[in-house]
Amino acid sequence: MLSSIIAGNTTTGIGPDVYKNSGTTVSLGHNLIGDGTSSGLTAATGDQIGTGVSPINAQLGALSNNGGSTQTLAITPPVPAYQKGDCSGNNTVTPNAPAVTTDQRGQNRKVSCDVGAFEYNPSPTPTPTTTPVPIKPDTIGIYRNGRSSCATGIPLVTLM
Repeated sequence: MLSSIIAGNTTTGIGPDVYKNSGTTVSLGHNLIGDGTSSGLTAATGDQIGTGVSPINAQLGALSNNGGSTQTLAITPPVPAYQKGDCSGNNTVTPNAPAVTTDQRGQNRKVSCDVGAFEYNPSPTPTPTTTPVPIKPDTIGIYRNGRSSCATGIPLVTLM
């Protein structure tokens, strides 16, 4: 398990998000586990593991169409998963955990990638531009703070 979110799961009773019945669950790091109580997990580099007393709320959005071929649970910073992932992979285990370059939707991962299937990519901030308003040479008006006191095309005084 590498750079995954397992949180907010529900059961018919009270239980952890990761349940160890038998075998071993290995963390390769950078996971967010809401409640890892009795999971048998040993925290690896970058892991965030909550407990039953103090679970971690992943603060995921609703399952919805955020682009791509499947629905996803979006993140919006600040959340625990933001820029806490590791998308470089791990070749020290068998089978190898390959590097991940895109999220579940096909969006590019950042160098400081997010944990889970969704990579937060903010919309670019629009750059404000100004458009000069031409002044007709034969129109005299009162201009205050860039606004004319006359209606467009209707001169207050026309020069002869």
